[in-house]
Amino acid sequence: MMFYVGSFISHLTLKRFVTFLHTEFSGDALYLYINSHGGCTRSALAIYEILRVLSDEKGIKIITQILDECSSAAVVLFLAGDERYATSYSSFLIHEVSVEESKRKQADGYKTTADELEKETYIIFDLIKSRTKLTLAMIKKKVKNAKDNDWIFDVDEAMKVNIVTHAGFYMPESKVELGEEST
Repeated sequence: MMFYVGSFISHLTLKRFVTFLHTEFSGDALYLYINSHGGCTRSALAIYEILRVLSDEKGIKIITQILDECSSAAVVLFLAGDERYATSYSSFLIHEVSVEESKRKQADGYKTTADELEKETYIIFDLIKSRTKLTLAMIKKKVKNAKDNDWIFDVDEAMKVNIVTHAGFYMPESKVELGEEST
């Protein structure tokens, strides 16, 4: 069965995914196709956890596929895959967690928000470390040294650090038998 994540990842993406699992999903493999510039890290982490439970506890094979863009929170979803595919022209972006803030926030509110963002960034970077060949120090260095602190990279670099496990497009074998053509 296939689930598609495009555009912004939000609580609505999470709701749509859980609904899909309860109403449509059956089988021994789940194909997650992603084309997203990111979004809510908490929603992405919830979907990640569900996918890993399906794989680790239920024995369902999780195959993730990047079609174009995989940025920010979308990387979290992508890394949930047991097998992770990316097309030749896919691009990736990793950065620290950020949020747009109201200009009316009190000073104490900014400190609390900054502390929470730092914790979420650590969670994301630690997850990336656990599913790749990268260390926390390597991730932090790549982000810090990147223009605007956005580490942007291609499939070749993603393959070297085991973010991508397979280059190319994955298409599951069809279980539909083709009939003979009539002449």
